[in-house]
Amino acid sequence: MPIPPPTDRDDKDTPLFQFLDISELGDGTDELTRPAFIETYTLLLLTGGRGSLTADGQVHTMEPDKCLLLSPGMLVEADEYEPLEGYQLRFEALRQQGQTGGERIFQAAGNVFDCGVDIPKAWFRELHHLALPLMESCKLPAEQRRHRDQLFFYKLVYQLTDIVPEQGDPDSWSAIRRTIQAMESRYGEPLSRDELAGIAGMSPWHYSHLFKSMTGLSPHRYLADIRLRRAKELLRRGLGPRDVAIQVGFGDDSHFRRKFRESVGLSPSAFASRKPEKVATVSYHYAAHLLALGIVPYAAPVHREREQHRSDYHDLIQVHMLRRKRMPAELWRSNIQSLARAKPEMIVCDELLTSEIDEQLRKIAPIAVVPWMGDRWRGHFRQIAAIVGKQKEVEHWIAEYDRRADEAGTAIRRCIGEQTVALMHIMLGELLVYGKRNGGAVLFEDLRLRPAYETDSISVFRVLPRAELVRFDADYVLIVVDQDPASLMAWEKLQQEDAWMAVQAVRNGRVKLIPEAPWLEYSPFAHDLVLEEARRLFAGDC
Repeated sequence: MPIPPPTDRDDKDTPLFQFLDISELGDGTDELTRPAFIETYTLLLLTGGRGSLTADGQVHTMEPDKCLLLSPGMLVEADEYEPLEGYQLRFEALRQQGQTGGERIFQAAGNVFDCGVDIPKAWFRELHHLALPLMESCKLPAEQRRHRDQLFFYKLVYQLTDIVPEQGDPDSWSAIRRTIQAMESRYGEPLSRDELAGIAGMSPWHYSHLFKSMTGLSPHRYLADIRLRRAKELLRRGLGPRDVAIQVGFGDDSHFRRKFRESVGLSPSAFASRKPEKVATVSYHYAAHLLALGIVPYAAPVHREREQHRSDYHDLIQVHMLRRKRMPAELWRSNIQSLARAKPEMIVCDELLTSEIDEQLRKIAPIAVVPWMGDRWRGHFRQIAAIVGKQKEVEHWIAEYDRRADEAGTAIRRCIGEQTVALMHIMLGELLVYGKRNGGAVLFEDLRLRPAYETDSISVFRVLPRAELVRFDADYVLIVVDQDPASLMAWEKLQQEDAWMAVQAVRNGRVKLIPEAPWLEYSPFAHDLVLEEARRLFAGDC
């Protein structure tokens, strides 16, 4: 069971600690040599071996009599020079978030330790002394432990909560973290050491000395690294070096160019003109934008069963991430870990990610945010083309698509005239109707078919109550029915309802079942396929 650290308070703000496991280093350290995000607190107690460990871009030495504390969310990769010996202890820190009935609800706590990654060597002996009996206790059968492992773990965590860096104290750590947060959010401003020291409430000299002892870098270098990471993202978006220098806070163009070359090994212009070879995307739709440009994503969400229209490309995508209609936290964690191991050069994403995922992606590679709801598919397409240096290709693709859409639309309207069309979807048991995104973009904008309802007020889709079916008296209904039990049951029930039977398309046998893909995918790759699908679908009515 979780245990609290010693405290004079007993409230929901007090963290509780849950022991997970302890293991010997050696065979299990292979996972440290691959980039990965730490998911639980991990204490490394090194008794032998040497190497280096990079945590969130900061390098830490690994050597005998050394303790390292890794926190959840850190991007970590180890480089061993000699095989490591010692122990790895994993545990969680939790805080109460609420209570339902008689059960308390806990979530992972934020940073609860002030000792940093490098724990002062003076603490190694005591922590190692507590880890040895904990290791031995965990080897015993459960009935022989009698909570001994919890006792030793409790003592060890108590020691960790009492440790502060050799150069600081808990309040100092909090002050340093405040200045790092200011750098991350205000990197475009001319932040001086004096201003940062003022945020920390310290003298400039003491602040600089303390900042370097805790992070391994000077405040100036730390801020410069943040600015250079953001500069890479902006250069990939097509901004010129002079504009980038201003936006990320370097101000002076020549100073920016010199620092960028020192850090990256290329000039800003050369970096921007070099097309990234390993482009990843965490957006399912944006993978299709890349495919339309002739670029196979290095890493992308893949669901083979639902994506038969992309089957020719699945085996060419080197890193497959998980994709579901609803993405719980554990699937996102798996995808982020896959990306960290893949080491892409660029990650394309939308603006709908949580701040936590956004922060983790930026630790892996420069990201390019293409607003999903803030633009239409042609805008998405042009933005992504600019990121990968395919501006000429995208304009040629769109012109050819528009020509074929005009030709297909003319042929279809010759068959059905001014008869109306509805695009529907039964998903998770709900009946939805689509506007001018997804398949509606092709039907109602590109092919210029007449919708059976007002589409401008529908951002993507909306739930359609059964009572409103009489107002959607379409001549043709194109409907996607998901294959989950709730949707299949809803479809069977809908077909028995009087309101459905009264729809013109139902009475005339013009309800057409269509697959989810490519019809409901909002991308140029899918729309290109839908043009031909739509032409074939309506050909029988000529």
